[in-house]
Amino acid sequence: MQRRFMAAVVAGFCAATVLASPAAADADGPVVETANGPVVGVVDGGIEVFRGIPYAAAPVGDLRYSAPEPVADWTQPRDATEFGPACMQTPDDLENDPSTEVSEDCLTVNVWTPKADKGSRPVFVWIHGGGFSWGTAAHALYDGRNLAERGDMVVVSMQYRLGSFGWLDLSDAGGAASSANNGLLDMTAALEWVQENAAAFGGDPDNVTVAGESAGAIALGSLLTTKAAPGLFDRAILQSGSPGLVMTQDVASGLAEEFLSKAGASSVDDLRAMSAEEVLAVQLSFEQDSDFADVGFHPVIDEVVLEQGSTVAIRDGLESTVPVLIGTTRDESRYWLLYYDYLDRLPLSYAQPWLDSISGGRSEEINDAFLVDRPDLNSGQLMMATATSSAFTMPAIRFSEALSSRGSPVWMYQFTLPSNQLDGRMGSPHAMELPFMFGNLGAEPALLDPSDNLAEYEQLAADMQDAWIAFARDGDPSTEALGTWPRYEPTARKTMMFDLDRGVVSDPFSIERTVWGDIPFDGVTPPLLESNPLTAADTEVTIPVVMAVIGPVWTTVIIVGAVALIVGVACGVVWLVRRRRRGREAQVPPPGG
Repeated sequence: MQRRFMAAVVAGFCAATVLASPAAADADGPVVETANGPVVGVVDGGIEVFRGIPYAAAPVGDLRYSAPEPVADWTQPRDATEFGPACMQTPDDLENDPSTEVSEDCLTVNVWTPKADKGSRPVFVWIHGGGFSWGTAAHALYDGRNLAERGDMVVVSMQYRLGSFGWLDLSDAGGAASSANNGLLDMTAALEWVQENAAAFGGDPDNVTVAGESAGAIALGSLLTTKAAPGLFDRAILQSGSPGLVMTQDVASGLAEEFLSKAGASSVDDLRAMSAEEVLAVQLSFEQDSDFADVGFHPVIDEVVLEQGSTVAIRDGLESTVPVLIGTTRDESRYWLLYYDYLDRLPLSYAQPWLDSISGGRSEEINDAFLVDRPDLNSGQLMMATATSSAFTMPAIRFSEALSSRGSPVWMYQFTLPSNQLDGRMGSPHAMELPFMFGNLGAEPALLDPSDNLAEYEQLAADMQDAWIAFARDGDPSTEALGTWPRYEPTARKTMMFDLDRGVVSDPFSIERTVWGDIPFDGVTPPLLESNPLTAADTEVTIPVVMAVIGPVWTTVIIVGAVALIVGVACGVVWLVRRRRRGREAQVPPPGG
């Protein structure tokens, strides 16, 4: 299996090409004069589309592991009819495939607009998910044409550096310029591009909404509190991400030291001298056999770009006036049945050590509370429900209540429509809302067969899109179809439920919120036992906290279900459960990518 996986990686490399100088284009499509030069797009169903526009210089050579630099201007019309390559990443059965074109020269944006005129339309910016290590803005699921047409708005999607290329903290070896948060700075650079160019595409730079799912939502939580992105957007939509998920710099430094050792490098320059393929091979080896394999690559508290996790920052007094729309799906963790279809058939005893470790021995109380709300859950489903709650639902609630207590406007939703795949066993899994939000119902067949109930699915998609559009336009997701969508406040806790029936419910998470109530975690999971050497006496929610707390459940799952063939998968709450085979026993957390 390892050899087949490596062969797939090599095949991906062979397919990859690097963008060279700007490709000239015949000006037979719509032309827009950007701040860097003219681009030529295409018309798709009446919407003008511009793909693969660079927003920063290619982060290659001396720019690898550095903050993004401005892209060089061009004078000839540049072809913007095709997506640029995905950023460097290893193959994944759901996020991409071995034929996905990858390159370091990947910092591009894509734009959909009803008309590149002098209009002043709302601007909707999308940050894709993928555990900070996978994914691409070119996925058919994220096609922005429907949103642009239905909402008469400009839709922008971005690529950002992934894995070790965007999130490896080399500041000890290369100074602050080699921070772990270059992926976050890529996003900031893309938002600066939006500010400079929105008007040229018919958009209003003073009316920008940023939305993200999974890792994209986690990053957006950091963008809400970082000093690197002031005034770059006006509203935020966080979908199925864990706000405040960060790594301490001490842990990030240890991770980087081991990565350098595996690469046979002693400096940042040594890593820059390697080919991109060689660096990615080191990353794959790191995932398979490393003391930090369970930590992964994520935003870091470097005291330059990030000073705190976002939930802690808001709770401790950071002012934020940006309106926020936030929510989750009901059964986030069941997405990983697509990888391991036995997860919902495991006995409850396998979850007890994990649940006891984070609750002070209260696993029976917590399980009983969840069964009051959902008595139909079997043991494996109950295990996944508690994982979903601690990794997704409760972080969203606590982030919302921190914001609301500071006077920030917040709206909350939960998406409960079940997937009609895998015989309905997934419930409403991670990413289930995306085909409806984008109106691309057939773009994720692993989650949805739209022909099963097309008319009702189309109406749900229309209602959800209209709410997102209303929020992007006016800062309030209320619509004629949905009615008034009240703000979320820590009293009534009004929450919009999206299913074949839509409506507002008061405090739908009261049981799980109450049972978790006095367990002191600020974001994703409770703090670790003091015996954990990486997080002893650490009150900040960190990636090691997430991994070591959630991991034991999934480690046991893999050992029992795969016997000796699968010995672990390195994931984070946003690394997810991936088909990565390791050479040592690894912890596998619930999904978050």
